[in-house]
Amino acid sequence: DPDFVSPYRLLAQIKAQRQDRAGALAALQQALARGNAIPELERARLELESAELTGNADARLSALAKLVKLDSGDSSAWHGLGDALMNRHEYRQAQQSYRKASELEPEDVGVLNSMGYAAGQAGDLDGAMSALRRYAGLRPNEANPLDSMGDVNLIAGRLGDAESFYLQAAKKDPNFQNNGALIKAAL
Repeated sequence: DPDFVSPYRLLAQIKAQRQDRAGALAALQQALARGNAIPELERARLELESAELTGNADARLSALAKLVKLDSGDSSAWHGLGDALMNRHEYRQAQQSYRKASELEPEDVGVLNSMGYAAGQAGDLDGAMSALRRYAGLRPNEANPLDSMGDVNLIAGRLGDAESFYLQAAKKDPNFQNNGALIKAAL
């Protein structure tokens, strides 16, 4: 069945593992050439894999946007879309994508940390701190949430608050990032 997607994807993965990028891309393109004979969701996944193989950031963003429309329950696609939007400095949209990923995976601290940075860059300090407090609540023994709180306060120009969070992070874990929190506090 030439419209069955799995063999194309498996062949592309094997070729990619063997460092045959052109062969992997050809397998994906062969599948995509089947057009509407392949379900739209599968085409979006193939487009994403193709974009990742070629390193085409615009095609990757487009494929991720299609993927989350077609499968709104795919937390990794929402997370990937947030990352792609962050790379484009589209912070509000990134924050929204991370929020969707977090709704689907509420205990994913990586998403919460990313959402905090996206909100901070978007000028939403309250949103940033809310996400990072949730992160801290899930990982109370880690210094990173406090360090990230320091970073978003620094972005917001709240230097005293940033210093306080950096010092709290250093106190929680003196070896965190090779004393990075102390260095940030001093700066």
